[in-house]
Amino acid sequence: MSPFSEIEIRGVANFISKNNDSIVSYLNFHSYSQLWMTPWGYTTKKPRDFEIQDNGSAAAVDALSKLYGTKYQHGNIASTIYVASGSSVDWTYDTAKIVYSYAVELRDQGKYGFLLPPDQIIPTGLETFEAMKALAIYILKQLK
Repeated sequence: MSPFSEIEIRGVANFISKNNDSIVSYLNFHSYSQLWMTPWGYTTKKPRDFEIQDNGSAAAVDALSKLYGTKYQHGNIASTIYVASGSSVDWTYDTAKIVYSYAVELRDQGKYGFLLPPDQIIPTGLETFEAMKALAIYILKQLK
């Protein structure tokens, strides 16, 4: 596989490339592990904007935890989960220049893995929405 070899990924990359002057944040959701992460994935070295990115992560996970007490860890991808090349948030941050680029691993921490029980799906969505609202408020304050 080569970068953007899949039509869906190529479509997202083309959209971002054509509109990156108006995109201030990028979030990529996955499951599972309960992590809110920033670039870099390919190295444990932190990018120059790490502090403001991670402060956004902290605001998000704090808001998320207030609804049901769900705890997420945050940090850059390589230090928080493992070194992973090819991360979309590395591309959106470095190439598309979207400072507020995040990779989010939703519930749970491994008990159910990719087969999250139906009774956890709506709570996951609700707490994630709280996190996204807090992140948006944080970003707006940074842009002023």
